This record gives sequence, C-alpha cells and structure tokens, in this order.
Amino acid sequence: MAKVISIVTHKGGTLKTSIATNVAGVLSQKKNSSKAFSRKNRVLIVDTDGQGNVGMSFGFIPEKQFETNVYSVLVENYPIQDCITKAYKSIDILGSNTYMIRFELDMLTKTDLPKKDYFNIIKKALEPIKDEYDYILIDTPPSLGLLVGNVLNASDEVIIPYSPEPYSVQSVKTIISQIESFQEKMNPDLKIKGIVGTLVDSRTTLHSELLSECRKYALKENITFYDTVIPKTIRFSNSIAYDGLPATLVDKKNKLVQSYYDLVDEMNL
Repeated sequence: MAKVISIVTHKGGTLKTSIATNVAGVLSQKKNSSKAFSRKNRVLIVDTDGQGNVGMSFGFIPEKQFETNVYSVLVENYPIQDCITKAYKSIDILGSNTYMIRFELDMLTKTDLPKKDYFNIIKKALEPIKDEYDYILIDTPPSLGLLVGNVLNASDEVIIPYSPEPYSVQSVKTIISQIESFQEKMNPDLKIKGIVGTLVDSRTTLHSELLSECRKYALKENITFYDTVIPKTIRFSNSIAYDGLPATLVDKKNKLVQSYYDLVDEMNL
C-alpha cells in the first residue's frame, strides 16, 4: 500500500510543487526492492491547488486537458480511476484546475455530507487506488483550511518547505503548531517527516543565519531539518518551460538538480 506524503505550508512561493514533482521524478527512477520482483516505484502526484502547477510541470494545460480532475473526485464523486492522467512512465497525476478554488465553499454547503466526514473526503477518495502505487505525493495550496485538513488526514507523513526570509522561522513555528494540533485531534499516526530549506542562496549571510535559526528550533522540537537544501536557481523552471518535465527527469547530472536526489536519499525514501 502506498505511503502518502504531503507537502504543506501556509506560505506561498516555497517550492511545494517543485518538491512534489521533482521528488516524484527521483522516486520513479528508483527500484522498489521490497516487492517480490524488482521494479521501479510507481508514483501518483495529487494536486489540490487550484493553480494546477503539477499538471503544468508535465506540459499539460489544466483548463483544457483536465476535464475530469481532483475536483471531480472530491466534490462530484467521480471514480478516481477515471480522473488520473499518465504523466511520465511510472508517474501518474490527479490534476487540478481553477475548479478547486471553490472546494471549501462547495463542501461546506453540501447538505448531504455528515459533519464527521468533512475531513475524510480525500482519505476515502484515495482508498481504491492505494495498492496501485508505492508513493502518493500531495501538493497543497498555501492555506490551513478544510482542504489542507483533508490532506493531513489522508497523509502518513508531511514535509514542510522553508524558504529563508525574514519572519519565515515564525511561519514554520505556526505551521508545526497547527500540524501537531491536527495530529492530536484527527490523525495521531501523522508524522512530520522533516523541514526542507528551499530557494537557498548559500552566498548570502542572511540565508545562512536564517537556516541556522530554523535548524536550532527544529532540533529543540525534535524535528528533522534536512542537511540537503534546494538552491535558488532558474534550472527547475527552465526544465518545465523548455522540456515540459521536472528537472530530475531530464537533467539529473546537473549539480543543482542533484540536490533532489540527495534529499530523497536523506529522507530514506
């Protein structure tokens, strides 16, 4: 059964989609030796952000090519198997588009949905296909509402991106507090897998200082802060623009792209 890993923070512009798609690229190239026969991992990326950036990372135009999508599954009760799109070899995606912007309002006004099920929508939707994948990665919007609560309830582990900017450490403290509160009330099996430094410019003193500050906080809270950081570079966006694929699928020998391979190794995935 697939391990479900979500990428969550309430701040925008922290590389959530880049982590989801590039980690998927790395995982899809690794063999799963735990199976009776050796084969490469099968990965599903679920996009719950109305911007549809996961689909665009694989060259899709979400508004035109995802007539059935994550909204169709969660709100309109379409079978999830009918809404999944093959993106690349052993990577599938459950795409998103602007319909997902309406998710919370549409769900909260559904009169036939028992209140006890409000945070089980995504979890129930994934059940029929969990045996078909080794990993399910969930990309999320920058919020902490009903949608992200659903994602956390469906997840085994959560990764928190951290971009070293002024006030970002406080932002990490906020999201960790919210996740721990959710663990206690809804999903006691949920684990914070770790914090990943993103958009890091190692040449700047400020970034080094802020990374150090966040590492100290993570150590105090007994939370992993990965040694591997994702550098600030245009290589990842160029890969999408010119190749229509995440960089880990087209340029793995690039030193900057290698950071995602190092990250996956450090995560023991």
